[in-house]
Amino acid sequence: ALKPILEDPDKPKLLHNAGYDTAIYERHGIDVTNYHDSMFMSYALSAASDVRGHGMDHLAAKYLHHRTMKYDDVVIPRLGHNDFADVGLPEATRYSAEDTAVTLMLAKVLQKYLIDRNLWDVYADIDRPMLPTLHRMKMRGVRVDVPKLRQLSAEWQDDLKDAEQDVYRQAGKVFKIGSA
Repeated sequence: ALKPILEDPDKPKLLHNAGYDTAIYERHGIDVTNYHDSMFMSYALSAASDVRGHGMDHLAAKYLHHRTMKYDDVVIPRLGHNDFADVGLPEATRYSAEDTAVTLMLAKVLQKYLIDRNLWDVYADIDRPMLPTLHRMKMRGVRVDVPKLRQLSAEWQDDLKDAEQDVYRQAGKVFKIGSA
């Protein structure tokens, strides 16, 4: 029922951890288009903040001061809930509705933080357009030219050593680079 909406490029969607969600949708023949990811908003913000985690529970506590309902709060094996399919409709609805509401609230807060820190363009122009590419890489894998990678690694090691020597020459002494 949601397929036409999820695949409509004219209708923006919002996900948290789009990599997971889009993988599930693809397994059911749905190609989600035009979506934002509040987790990626957090990634774009992390370079300019003290964010240490990007999961919804952590971000909800940090930005919304809200403790989210956890998966383990509804999937309780001792009650016969071995997976989410065993959870009753009222509890599953509460869990899913909270997940949706928190995602929306987080996106609004994170968008404001990104705009305030002049980072919205980083998310909108660099990170967000990469979401479909990262999804395809996750689903189909990537081909790695191992010999070329080894060659580049050796070249960059030499470049790194040369750069370190230049730093030592300019400083007039040897010290541990990267130390405080």
